[in-house]
Amino acid sequence: MLPVLLGIVGEGHCEGSVWRPSLQQKIIEILTAHRKQYSSTPIFLLCNQRNEFEKAAFEAALPYVADSMAFREMDYESIAKNSQLLFCIRNENDHSLDALIEIRHGKSRDVSDLRGLLYQRERGPVWDLICSEQQVNAQIRYPNHLSEKNPSTPYQLIWKNMDQFNRDAQNVNRYEPAFPLLPQDVREQLHQSNRFLLEQFQVCDRMATHFQKRSFGIYIALFVFSFAFVFFYDIYSNLVAGAPLRLPFYLASLVVAFVIYRFGKHKNYENKYLDYRALAEGMRVQFFWSLTDFQWAAADHYLHKSENELIWIRAALRSWYNSSLKEGQTSQLSTDRRLQIILENWIRNQNDYFLTTGKKNKKMLKFLKIGSTAFLYIAFALTVLKLPIPKPPAWLLALTSLSAAIGALVKGYIQNRGLSEHLKQYSRMAELYAFALEHTAMLKNQENANLLIQELGKEALAENAEWVLLHRDRRITFPGPK
Repeated sequence: MLPVLLGIVGEGHCEGSVWRPSLQQKIIEILTAHRKQYSSTPIFLLCNQRNEFEKAAFEAALPYVADSMAFREMDYESIAKNSQLLFCIRNENDHSLDALIEIRHGKSRDVSDLRGLLYQRERGPVWDLICSEQQVNAQIRYPNHLSEKNPSTPYQLIWKNMDQFNRDAQNVNRYEPAFPLLPQDVREQLHQSNRFLLEQFQVCDRMATHFQKRSFGIYIALFVFSFAFVFFYDIYSNLVAGAPLRLPFYLASLVVAFVIYRFGKHKNYENKYLDYRALAEGMRVQFFWSLTDFQWAAADHYLHKSENELIWIRAALRSWYNSSLKEGQTSQLSTDRRLQIILENWIRNQNDYFLTTGKKNKKMLKFLKIGSTAFLYIAFALTVLKLPIPKPPAWLLALTSLSAAIGALVKGYIQNRGLSEHLKQYSRMAELYAFALEHTAMLKNQENANLLIQELGKEALAENAEWVLLHRDRRITFPGPK
């Protein structure tokens, strides 16, 4: 499951005993409202339990956590930067957490933290919980990109997409087989954090495959019924004398195509396929990075130029990355063995995949281009042929229209799906991984190996981001009149 990162920081102390139940009740109210709206999304806590404020808040939030181990300790500044929802707890005279909130909201004057400033769009509001002896006052403070009048843009879109992902994961997992990224014997030797990331990749890969099939099915159905209403509009009358029921057939084809289009758009199959594939590829890089001795976050290098509706993918990667980092875990695999796994199961496998799939796609693209061009030339030739004929036979008119329609539809398919651009990207990715394979000797040196793995991951993320943005610009549209 994809969790929301809830940060809890507290500073100072408060006299009396009234504040504790009041604070816990306020936190319960906030988290109950959150669960009601995002019922499929668990919570992962970032909390140190360093003082009474944090301990009380932790106790109140624990029932909303997926399991008792779903928490992690980190320094205050890291909690502020990484959490997607933050509770700041203090007494009424303490202002020491104000600087922390400014850092989170991008108001810090420390320009060296450019990454933190760029990623403030991923962060939601801060609940400023002010405790006194008599009561607890809660104030909600929004980052620069949000406001009290319009708090839902863009952050609640992230929560909404994460919750939808969790609902889809529950429904899809039992239908699609898992992709065996690693052999079972190797999986068993990984430590828990590595296995966790691998499992999340498999979930994303399964879901992307599931929605890819449905998206492609919608596209083929649209293609068929697009041809059908062109056929009944222009060709049918030349083939069948009197063209009985021509108008009803034409309208029926148009209506069915529109219903299929609206159904696919309502189910959001294509966007889910693209988003979940982008998430899966980000998790692939994150998993193999986790096998090194360095803590690199794929979210820091992914989808920088994306529109608001794709920010949730980066937030999801950050959630899983932070959820996977546990203290005191050791791997049974040596450094050399882990580097060998990266080489064989990532670099070599991806190189083979892009080479094989690239060749297959190249043949298909060549076949479609030749086919579409041939049909258009046939239509042109038949048009020239019928010019000197005063009254061309019906079969000639039908064949001319049919050839033109098939050629135009195939060419439209090539352009709409971006097959030429897709092939170029596959070629670049194959070249990238082939280059890495040629430099496998570097893997004998720990420092060079880590540098190669990090740079390869960054390039892979950049190419994947370009792929998803390209295809989102070429989404399925209804082929009828505007």
